[in-house]
Amino acid sequence: MFKIDYLKVNYEDKTIEPSVYEFGDSVYIFGQNNVGKTIMLQAIDYVLGKSGFVLEDRDGLENIISLELKLVNDGRTLFICRSKYNDFGYKYSEGDAAYLTVDANMYKQEITSFILGKNSNYFENFKIYLDEDLSFRAFAFINFLDEKGLGNLTNIFPRISTYYNQKRARKLMTFVFNYKNVTKLIELMKEQTELIKTLQTLSEQKATYNYSLAVIRREFNELQIPFKTEDSLRILKEAFDSYNKDFYRDTIKKRHASNDLGVLLRISCSLSEELKFQENLWQQTKLLDSRNVKSDKLLTAFRELALLDEDYSVYVDDIEALIKKQKLSHDILSIKDFEKTIREIKAKKADIDRQIAACQKGLNKDSYENILKAIGRIEQAFTNISSIPDLNEIMVIEERLKQIEGEINKLRKDFDNTLKTEFDETMLMFYKELAKVKFVSEDLNQKNFKILFDPIKISVCGERLKPNSENIIVSYMPGSMARETTWQIIAYLTMFKLFKEKFTELPLMPVLFIDGLDQPYDEEKNSYPNVYSFIRNKALEIGVQLFVVSTRDGKPIGIKDQLHITGFNKTYKR
Repeated sequence: MFKIDYLKVNYEDKTIEPSVYEFGDSVYIFGQNNVGKTIMLQAIDYVLGKSGFVLEDRDGLENIISLELKLVNDGRTLFICRSKYNDFGYKYSEGDAAYLTVDANMYKQEITSFILGKNSNYFENFKIYLDEDLSFRAFAFINFLDEKGLGNLTNIFPRISTYYNQKRARKLMTFVFNYKNVTKLIELMKEQTELIKTLQTLSEQKATYNYSLAVIRREFNELQIPFKTEDSLRILKEAFDSYNKDFYRDTIKKRHASNDLGVLLRISCSLSEELKFQENLWQQTKLLDSRNVKSDKLLTAFRELALLDEDYSVYVDDIEALIKKQKLSHDILSIKDFEKTIREIKAKKADIDRQIAACQKGLNKDSYENILKAIGRIEQAFTNISSIPDLNEIMVIEERLKQIEGEINKLRKDFDNTLKTEFDETMLMFYKELAKVKFVSEDLNQKNFKILFDPIKISVCGERLKPNSENIIVSYMPGSMARETTWQIIAYLTMFKLFKEKFTELPLMPVLFIDGLDQPYDEEKNSYPNVYSFIRNKALEIGVQLFVVSTRDGKPIGIKDQLHITGFNKTYKR
């Protein structure tokens, strides 16, 4: 059985001996007001990983440097420690010199593994179902019934007051009371996740496709490439390939200049390219002329050396052969009259440019570079849409996602009435064990009396036949704080019984903390001893360690295992 064995309080002042509080299977914490009873529960909760809690900011926890807990479970031990600096540590043996310091998540996961003691299929499924990493702290709202939450039947677990915790708790209740559908739900959720990823990819491809198609049509307009809006991608590509082919000089030479601005621009651009090419060749010829003059001078000098020594004549012949070979390349280039060719190209281009100017009539003249950029943008657009998304597949996925969402909603509402009925019957059975208590006997004497748990609202209400009626059933909330608290605690105990019997692989820590249990029973002097004895015995029977905080001395009602607190913190001064 899992149990918190002791709490150790370490003080900043090392001369003060640590306080050690040992706990049995059932702990009755008794003491006057303001002696630290509630603070003890808060300290335990802090060591168990409660977030949003600053140790030194809590009145009654001053001058404490760290808190330790010893946990036992089926012969295994785990020592956990949390300091005022929010450090987390654990070790497996009391003999270990130091705690292993870890982050908060690893700390909680270590305690979770200690509680479970084995691999958990349920827990893994629940993590998938909830879509988040979990630890035993996700179930901590079932462990604590704080004094200010006593008697709250509309929210029997007061610690789920925030929207996030309510949402998580409702999913847990759905998981437990609807487990027969959980496997189907998880499979549907996995399929939903994969389809959403696929749809996102296809949607991005579709957006790229639409954008690229718009770029192609825009640039076609700029280049005056004729097309129709309804043209397929294949027809657009053929038109572009034809334009690109016509853009080369050898093809354009076969065409006649016309009043078509697009044709004229292409001819002008092609002439510009030809002009650059011819000018480049001419520059190379000039460089070769200069180099040949230098080579002749160098060859003359080598010949003079050969006259001085005949042995050099062999080398001079090789050099002369190499120079003649280079001069042959120059002669090939020199055959062409570059000046004449360049003049002719410039004249043709000037004539074409005049025709362009006449055709433009106020339009901005497209430069050769701008046309090349437009061609580049079109080529890139065709590359981007080379993998065309199947738009029909997008429609199919969207329809399937709608279908899955409907199936998930239906399955989540389709609670297992068998399990809920069993839960309600267990609560009523527990309540009947308190028949000696006056208000309980009054309830049980009502016709068709039941205590009902609502897994969706996580609430409890009563049900009975309407007075003087044989078939009108009414649901109601009791008007007595004692009744409300008793029903609430019975729901806690029934929940522990359910987890212990059917969901042992979920990491619910089998410990129940109840603060201020005696408060609702002030007017029922005889009810409190009976209620406490029932809770204690039932917790032991289920296998839950019980912590009860009370201002009433337990000895007069036969409580032997009480822990009398006169001052939790040795250094605290009121």
